[in-house]
Amino acid sequence: MAEKNEVQRKMPIWYTVIIITILGSATGITLYHLYQQPQMMRSDHIAQDVQELGHVFTKINETCSIISFDRVQSYIDFLNVAVFKGSEVGPMNVRYPDEWQGPYLMDNPTIQGVNYMVLVTDAGHYVVPGEGVTLSNGKTIGTDITLAQDTDVSALASREDGLMHNGKALAVQIPVDG
Repeated sequence: MAEKNEVQRKMPIWYTVIIITILGSATGITLYHLYQQPQMMRSDHIAQDVQELGHVFTKINETCSIISFDRVQSYIDFLNVAVFKGSEVGPMNVRYPDEWQGPYLMDNPTIQGVNYMVLVTDAGHYVVPGEGVTLSNGKTIGTDITLAQDTDVSALASREDGLMHNGKALAVQIPVDG
């Protein structure tokens, strides 16, 4: 009889160990997914935003004819402008300002609290994430990925360790009539 009581007392300890192990594993897996999923979604979101911004700039160029941008890196914080005077809206110069059909967006998109930007390079104009944005590949714009006038954005947008995520470019070229 004493042996039976001893076995009954040991079984709940094994059950407890098994339950704690299962709960600990489930918690660990959940925390991993909660950490990993937002990083993946971040670059998916960037890819979607740059495509949308590319379409907006294409529309602007078709109606207003984009001439130039004032700087090599110009933050996109002016697409919610309804009316402006002169030929310059934000850092962008247009040939036909009277054709402006803005606001093109109600809110200027941001990622990690940073505006996207237009990068003027020797090969063209690109919409890219702004300086300080950390991509899903762990690289940070402006620190690990330097964007300048001589940057080959097309090459960067074709590498997973650059401006590409799961086969989607995180930069898009926009038309400028010049």
